[in-house]
Amino acid sequence: MSSAGDRIDTSTAHSARVYDYILGGKDHYPVDAEAGDTMCEHWPALPVHMLENRRFMHRAGHYLAQEQGIRQFLDIG
Repeated sequence: MSSAGDRIDTSTAHSARVYDYILGGKDHYPVDAEAGDTMCEHWPALPVHMLENRRFMHRAGHYLAQEQGIRQFLDIG
């Protein structure tokens, strides 16, 4: 029987792990860091855009939960 670790391809960058890397997270592999660094070389403002996107999502989620009473959210990526 294989475990989840057997199914993770650490030889190819994955968008979610690259996102984690660029935002300063800890859940990525060297290939993701390399891809993130390359992306930032071509788009230096990428980390700023990603951070602002995350801030917007937090504001929108807070508004919907606190102001509009929504209690259930579905994150589809």
